Amino acid sequence: MISYKLVHQVRVHAERFTRPSGASRWTQRSGYPIATAMLETAPNSPLLTEAGVRVLDHWIPIIAPVFVRSGLSVHDAKLKSQLLITSMEGALLLASTYQHSSPTMAIAEAYE
Repeated sequence: MISYKLVHQVRVHAERFTRPSGASRWTQRSGYPIATAMLETAPNSPLLTEAGVRVLDHWIPIIAPVFVRSGLSVHDAKLKSQLLITSMEGALLLASTYQHSSPTMAIAEAYE
């Protein structure tokens, strides 16, 4: 069972990063800019690639302990952390494309 804390944080981030700003207009308020930045620059800039690696290497140890406390091994917790990050990155792309928060909220619901 995943802890309430993780589920709550996923939901908070999903709501914060993609939120409609009105009935007829959609805006992506924020999001994880790492995907866009890395897709555009990593192949051409070793310095930006290194920065992206540092960011991702920073996020995983923040998320993984929550999975460990939920009973996963350290190895499986790291894999789940990577899955959560990639899920949120992809969900932000879908939310922006569909102009709706349902893709990001689906991530939160998957962890409930």
